[in-house]
Amino acid sequence: SSDITLNIDLPMTGSTTNVPDLTFSSSGSLAIQPLTATTTIGIAGATGTVQLPASLFSTNFADGFNQIKIGSGTQSGNINLKSVSFRDNMRLQTTGTVSINAGQTITATGIKLQTDNTLGMEAESKIIR
Repeated sequence: SSDITLNIDLPMTGSTTNVPDLTFSSSGSLAIQPLTATTTIGIAGATGTVQLPASLFSTNFADGFNQIKIGSGTQSGNINLKSVSFRDNMRLQTTGTVSINAGQTITATGIKLQTDNTLGMEAESKIIR
């Protein structure tokens, strides 16, 4: 039940210098936050310096965290999302904007999806809970 924190400013993609083959599991929390406060985050292929592919949430982050937090209270960089399914409670935290790109679906069935600032939803985007 320990908490896990990943401090990164690099994409978490399929290269050998990143973490595509690791699995993280805990009943505690998982925090993913940039080292630099102005760094932007892109989830599921959306625009952002730090890239978190949709597959991380289905493959690398085992179901069972009490919360996965992306960003931090000191982060000012925006968080952008394309279609993704979350299995654990999610908190998207930035003093910038959380944006769901046009025509994208965020699935968070039966869990809590929390944003700490402005949530922008472009045309035909939706959250399924």
